Amino acid sequence: MSNISTYNNLFSHIKSCLLSFSSAKKLSISSKKLTDHVNDIIAITLGIRAAYLIDFAFLTLDDSKTLLSSFQKNKNLFNICILQFSDTHTFICNHKLVLTKLENDLINEFKNCIFVDIMWNYKETGCKEPEMIDTPLSFKKSLEMNVKPFFLEWSDIDSSSLTTKLAVFFIPKTPTCIITFTGWILEYPVVYVLDSAPDNVGDIFDIQMTKNCLGGQNLKLYRVFLKNAEKVHNSRIEDSGMNNEPLEHILLSFSVPSHIWHYIRQENDQDILNNNTDMITTILKNNFNPRIKNQTYWNSEFRVEISDVCLPVVVL
Repeated sequence: MSNISTYNNLFSHIKSCLLSFSSAKKLSISSKKLTDHVNDIIAITLGIRAAYLIDFAFLTLDDSKTLLSSFQKNKNLFNICILQFSDTHTFICNHKLVLTKLENDLINEFKNCIFVDIMWNYKETGCKEPEMIDTPLSFKKSLEMNVKPFFLEWSDIDSSSLTTKLAVFFIPKTPTCIITFTGWILEYPVVYVLDSAPDNVGDIFDIQMTKNCLGGQNLKLYRVFLKNAEKVHNSRIEDSGMNNEPLEHILLSFSVPSHIWHYIRQENDQDILNNNTDMITTILKNNFNPRIKNQTYWNSEFRVEISDVCLPVVVL
C-alpha cells in the first residue's frame, strides 16, 4: 500500500470512478478540484486521515452504494466505508481510524478536542462571542448510540467477505449535532457546536438554517499541507505521466476564534516555550505525524499555515 506504483494505481482508479460518477450525475468538477478529491480519498486509504466529507454533490443512498462499489473494484480500497446522514452529509471513512478515534475519545473524554459554542444568542440583541464549552451531551449520545455500533459491527467482518458486503451506514435523519460531528470526524482540534438551541425549539430546529456568531469575529485560520518529497514526486511523474500534480496537498482547513486562540496560548505558555509551537499545532503533529511515517508517498513532515481572517458571514 505504501509504494509509489500502488499510489499511482489508486490515483488512476479513484479518478476514473469520480469522473464516471460525476458524468452520470451531470456534475462539473474542475481538474484541480478533481485532483484534490482524489488525494483526499487516497489519504483515507493510506491511513493518514480518518474521514473525508464529500462536498461536491448531495448523494442519495443509492449514489453512495454505487460510488463505493466502483471504488472497491480495486482491492486496496476495501478498508473504506461510507457513513451517510440523510442526503446532506456523506463521509468516506477509514473504518479502523474512525473506530480507534471514537473509542479513544469516549474513554479519554475528548481531551484533544476543544469545543466552541458558536450559537447565535436568541435572547439578546446582537451576537455573543464564541466560547469554549464542555463536550456536548447530544453529540456524545449520538456517537454512542448511532455511530459506534456500526463501526464495531463492520470491524468484525471477515476480510474474505469484504468483496460481497458494501459498508454503507445510512442514518435517515440529519442530527442537530451534525456541525459538531463533522468537525470531530474530520479531526479538527477545534470543533464548533451549533446545536445549543432553546428547549422549546424541539423537532422544528433546523441546523442548516441556524445562524452562527462567527461573522465579524477575528479568526485564526489553520491550513495543514501534506508535503510530497521531490525525488518521489519526480519518479511519479516519470512513471505515471501526471505532470501537473502539485507538490503539496491541503489535508484539512479549520478556524478558531482569535480570543480563544490567545487564551489557549496563555494557558499553555510552558508548552510553547518547550516546543516552540502552539497547542493546536502540537495536537495536529501528535495525531498525523505517526500516520504519515507509515507510508512513503508523502514525506515525514507536514506544513501548518496560520493566518488571520475576519468575514462578515461564515458558512459552515
